[in-house]
Amino acid sequence: MPPREPLTARRVAGLVVGFCGIVLLVWPEIQVGGGRRFLVGVLSAQIACVGWAIGSAYSRRRGHGEAKDENVLATAAFEMLFGGMCLLIAGLVTHELSQLTFNPRTAGALVYISHTPRP
Repeated sequence: MPPREPLTARRVAGLVVGFCGIVLLVWPEIQVGGGRRFLVGVLSAQIACVGWAIGSAYSRRRGHGEAKDENVLATAAFEMLFGGMCLLIAGLVTHELSQLTFNPRTAGALVYISHTPRP
């Protein structure tokens, strides 16, 4: 973190509340016996969040001196594109394509996401 943004008690409380929320969301699956693969997925998502936070803090710190005319939306789009390509490659390497299925539930989720109003 930049030196002028210390880790305050309020920020620590926010991190603890967020982590407890994640545990609350995944607890039923853990209790049912989601297994080791499920826990690896949850931990992987947490590592991804930490990476995103570090990258955001770094870009905010870097942005104060170098490129002020940088397009924030284009930068975020490139981050998403690069992340999607990495996940696609990881999925192809681990042969997840054979497990890809579409059913009414996934179709409903895609319709919901594509028709959700954006702020």
